[in-house]
Amino acid sequence: MLTASKEFSRAIICLGLLILFGSLAYGQATSGTITGLVKDPSGAAVPGAQVKLTELRNGVSFATPTDDRGYYTKTLLPPGAYSLTVSTTGFKTFVRENVPLSVDSTVRVDVSLQL
Repeated sequence: MLTASKEFSRAIICLGLLILFGSLAYGQATSGTITGLVKDPSGAAVPGAQVKLTELRNGVSFATPTDDRGYYTKTLLPPGAYSLTVSTTGFKTFVRENVPLSVDSTVRVDVSLQL
C-alpha cells in the first residue's frame, strides 16, 4: 500500500509530465501557406490582382489581393488540394487546378497573366 507522500509525489510527477508533453503537442502545425508573384507578359508586377484559393474537397474559398509588388500570400490554409484563380481587369483569368498543400509547408505558385 502506498503512503500519502508517495501518492503525492506520483501525482506531482504525472502533473509535470502532462504540462511538459501538453505544451509540445500545442506547438504542432495544422496548416500551410500558398504564396507567389503575379506578373504581366513583360514580367512587370501586377498589383491589386484578385487571388482566390478554393480547397477542392470541401469547396471552401480564401481570397487575397496582390500587393504593390505583385506578391500574394495566404497563410493558415488547411491542408489539401487547391484551385488557384487569379483575375484582374485587362487580363485573361488564370486558373491552376490541384495545387497540393501539406501541413507546415509553403507552396509557391508564380503566375504570368496573358492579355
